[in-house]
Amino acid sequence: MKSGCALERNRARATLESDAGASLELRLQRPCRGRVPVPAGSVEGSCHSPHDECRPEAGLLPCLEKNDRTAWVYVEATPGETEARLLNGLRRRCPALPGHRSLVEMLADLRQGRGLPAGKKILLVLDQFEQWLHARKEDGDELIRALRQCDGQYVQALILVRDDFWLAVSRFYRELEVPLVEGHNSALVDLFDLAHARKVLALFGQAYGCLPELNLAPDQNRFLDQAVEQLAQDGKVISVRLSLFAALTRRCAAAANAQFTAPNQALHLTQEDVEPD
Repeated sequence: MKSGCALERNRARATLESDAGASLELRLQRPCRGRVPVPAGSVEGSCHSPHDECRPEAGLLPCLEKNDRTAWVYVEATPGETEARLLNGLRRRCPALPGHRSLVEMLADLRQGRGLPAGKKILLVLDQFEQWLHARKEDGDELIRALRQCDGQYVQALILVRDDFWLAVSRFYRELEVPLVEGHNSALVDLFDLAHARKVLALFGQAYGCLPELNLAPDQNRFLDQAVEQLAQDGKVISVRLSLFAALTRRCAAAANAQFTAPNQALHLTQEDVEPD
């Protein structure tokens, strides 16, 4: 069984993405005008760090676990293995389907409601999709044909991609014959504003046992305010800086046998180690 500290840490990590993940899932579930289901949606944001806590595993996928109507397959896209990874994930998630079927055939079966329990749909989550877009070859039409099987009722796709690949994403959706509509099946995951960044940092402090759940002392509130202000650039905070800063400050506090004291103890390491692209 997980300790209370571990549960709190998971809660803090989930907060990094839960707002975007939950709202996006609602947008994908919500029918548009005419009550037509959404076949595919896209989320654009700044590039991930390999150690970034702000990932689909942190917020979006746990939200989906609570949804008894949606089964999901999560795949990190690569230049040459995206289709194979997606096919293997579908075989694991939908064992009732024949294992010899191709990716296109398997999604076509799912679109007809075969291989899924009654009332369920499958959500395909393709993360770091810029990897596939950047290395796309002339024969890379299998994924296009496969994702054209998405109907929103039985099969749905969510594509997570860096914001600087917006033009390539637009072309990709044009080939899918799915229009991108902001606020409906397209969303931007922006950097954190100061208020949200402070909330997340406080949760990290609680998870690490350095801050109380309620009734923070004046010096603790002052610490949070100063830390977020110094981590911010142009009024925004990069999420990975928060997780790194919390970890480094925890080490400083442990070494000094004290609670969080001064943001400058770890801030200069955070600024040097994690800079935006």
